Amino acid sequence: MLRLSFIFVLAFGACADPCRQVAELVCACEPDQSQERSCLAEVETARQAHPASESDLQACEQIIESNQCDCDALALGRVESCGLAQTP
Repeated sequence: MLRLSFIFVLAFGACADPCRQVAELVCACEPDQSQERSCLAEVETARQAHPASESDLQACEQIIESNQCDCDALALGRVESCGLAQTP
């Protein structure tokens, strides 16, 4: 999978906040459980370092409500559907 980074800061507050949910959707697309766990660990590290702002949470909520962030979208290169951008 392409190396991706969040357009918005990967910042999370409570366990079930919308940004965590988006991250879980993205990490679930990893090819195996080991890589999925690694992805989730990176999310947790980012979440501890950067508290979510209200605008981050709103952006994540919009991504969830759009129902366009899924493994198919990522596989087709529509990374923006999950609030992601390709890194060079």
